[in-house]
Amino acid sequence: MNKIYFLLIALPILSIFVGCSQSLLTLINISREQKSQAVFIAEQDKKFEILIKDITSGSLNPKLTQRDCINRYGQPITQKQRDGQTVLLYRRQRDFFPSEKAYLYFDKDGFLSKWEHIQ
Repeated sequence: MNKIYFLLIALPILSIFVGCSQSLLTLINISREQKSQAVFIAEQDKKFEILIKDITSGSLNPKLTQRDCINRYGQPITQKQRDGQTVLLYRRQRDFFPSEKAYLYFDKDGFLSKWEHIQ
């Protein structure tokens, strides 16, 4: 008889803990993802600063390929085709309007043809 009472009390309590553990795991995973996103944003912003430094110092090389630029400066915010050229837009990850931007233009062969720095 005592075993039955024990099971009647223990089973609901156990099921509550199992349900809570799933919620806790979900919260832990969300926290990890947020940390991962923060690291990504910091890395991309640092690469943007390198791009701006290269533009303002005049050390941006017109012989760079699109792949070279992405490797050095990270993934662009957007990539579009305009007038037969590929245009990559770079800015800080969390800045929207108005914000400092850099546009890199690549010719049909994939080489950097011009750039624009908007402050």
